[in-house]
Amino acid sequence: MKKPYYQGFTREELRSRLFEHSTPNYMTLISVIQGLALAVLLQKVFEGEHGGMLQVKYWIFALISFISIIMVFFLYNWFWSVTWSPPDFRETVLPLVLGLTQTIPIYHLNQPSVWWASFALFLLVSIFALKNTIRLIQRMTSSDCTGEIYELCVKEEQKNIKGCFIMGLVALLAALLSLWGSENVLRDWIFGLVVVSVTGLMAWSGQNHFLNRIYAMTGLLDKQDGIPNDSKTGS
Repeated sequence: MKKPYYQGFTREELRSRLFEHSTPNYMTLISVIQGLALAVLLQKVFEGEHGGMLQVKYWIFALISFISIIMVFFLYNWFWSVTWSPPDFRETVLPLVLGLTQTIPIYHLNQPSVWWASFALFLLVSIFALKNTIRLIQRMTSSDCTGEIYELCVKEEQKNIKGCFIMGLVALLAALLSLWGSENVLRDWIFGLVVVSVTGLMAWSGQNHFLNRIYAMTGLLDKQDGIPNDSKTGS
């Protein structure tokens, strides 16, 4: 029997196929996970435990959960847009685990001690995910101006790890205080606003000190006034 003819890929052909397919496939996975988390959050907020809307005193937990959905998508989106990595099993598993631990707190919006503890677990997994991102960046082959961009990515992820660590300590402290003492709405809101503030700083730094700098380096953003070059040429 005649053997079927098979022509293998060249190095550049394989690299091109990986580049074209891995990023869209991966971002589709991220979008599905975060979309499911958002659907669960909306259900828990507007239906509540007994079919009514979530009590106002627990809204801080819903707010943090909503912000976490935004941040996870934001961080993965810029990573897979600015850099590139071939398919990786660990990087496939981590978003699923991250989405699982991200959804657990949403089921306990009206249980402060459980919410804080499960949110701390989510932050722990987030740190592992960020460390894995650094691992992927460091194994990439830099070309053109990407070498400096990859260095900026590593520094940005290291800052994000510090932010998650700080929020994790806050969450653990809040969980212990809620577990050992009675429910304290004011305390939960203060700790919650600390988490919101740290997350806001991470988002602000990611946009203004990281992405805008990369856009300026690549000519997508004017270095002086921060106006996209495309909008200048089109006006």
